Amino acid sequence: MGTKVLDTNASIDDKILGRISVIDAWRELELILIDPVTIKGYSDIADSIWDSVPIAEVREELKRIDSTILIFDVKEFIDSKMDITEGYINTFMDDINGTLKSRTVPLEDYERSAFCYLIFKQVGKWENKFKLIDALIKRCKCDDNIQYDKDLRILYDSEQVRLRAISSIADYTKELETALGDINNQVFFRGHSRLSYRLLPSVFREKKFYENERKLYLDLLSACPQDFLALNNHIDILAEMQHYGLPTRLLDVTSNALTALFFACESNLTKSGEVIMLEVAPDRFKYYQDVETVMLSSLPLLEHKEKVGLFEYARNNAKSNIGDKAFEMLKAEVRNERAFSSLRDLLPSILEYYLISPQKLNRRIMNQDGAFILCGLLDEIYSPNPFNKKETDEYSILEDLRVKVDKKKVILVIKNKDRIMKQLNTYGINRMRIYPEIDEVSGYIKNNMMREA
Repeated sequence: MGTKVLDTNASIDDKILGRISVIDAWRELELILIDPVTIKGYSDIADSIWDSVPIAEVREELKRIDSTILIFDVKEFIDSKMDITEGYINTFMDDINGTLKSRTVPLEDYERSAFCYLIFKQVGKWENKFKLIDALIKRCKCDDNIQYDKDLRILYDSEQVRLRAISSIADYTKELETALGDINNQVFFRGHSRLSYRLLPSVFREKKFYENERKLYLDLLSACPQDFLALNNHIDILAEMQHYGLPTRLLDVTSNALTALFFACESNLTKSGEVIMLEVAPDRFKYYQDVETVMLSSLPLLEHKEKVGLFEYARNNAKSNIGDKAFEMLKAEVRNERAFSSLRDLLPSILEYYLISPQKLNRRIMNQDGAFILCGLLDEIYSPNPFNKKETDEYSILEDLRVKVDKKKVILVIKNKDRIMKQLNTYGINRMRIYPEIDEVSGYIKNNMMREA
């Protein structure tokens, strides 16, 4: 191609160069863009390649973590008016691979995402980005069903998902009528302000959280005991912790479709949002007094290794000192709240998830028509060899709850958030209703006054 794509810094220390692993640029792009599509059916291209992120911000973070990919002097390589060809792209990617030296340490998650960002930063305008994605799909020998929507900038599998853009409440209600017309089970909704967010309780989104769940739980109880004195069971304690932002094994959902739409629109205004529809079968419903609820909500009191041992005990009947000890501890906790005849017979329930209708202990849960999905020892988190393990961490068993039309998951992509928020306000769905605490309401009243001024 004649011009270097990425110039290495000649003054870089040889020891640093020795840390660089053998990286295949094509495979790194595949992990970021293609794998999520094969696993969950879709991927937000703009979000995946950090289209709106300033390059200075990425450089600063790479410097902070002492990343070796800082050896690249990254500039936009291709003129914004230039149209590239497939052959040009292949040479371009070969040149990138040619600049990479051997390393013994693989890319961390942030480095991989940054590496993807740097490559797409090089190719300039969106037409060229789409050509690079075309070449990636061809090179990966992906199924012909993988397509992209240029307007929404979403890569998706047309056999797995039914993609719909929502720009108004009218669009939304029309799609709900189509998707839910033949549904017999109860449907709950969840709004994500970014399409890239995972359908997973917050404690499972970071390894450091779920491996230290017990510490998170007990530290908050210790630091703020007065806030929990009136709560007599673990599920109410978890709900209160969730309310104040602690990572828990609860996933917030709502029975109100407009509330979910509000959550999809309230933040990240320049990003695509999503409303997820979840079909919940009757056997997944539990009350807060049920033994299964008490069992799963007691799990935070166990150490991570004890939960792993209990998982093996419940799934494979693999007894161990750790598993036996964890089971006895769990029985003691459950007995504090609920009488039972034989907890061992119910032990397989520890591997499941349930829809919990909580006590309406605060106005926020009431106003949001809130409920929770309470997750137990999920296979993809606690098993060394999960049944559903994929090459990336995108998979979540909760994806199986998504409403389907003609066997395709319905993906409602939310655009024009400002417009939708104004429409929601006419229906009485606004911050004052969703967040009824006095500090939130006073902020809402003040901001309205400023807009009117």
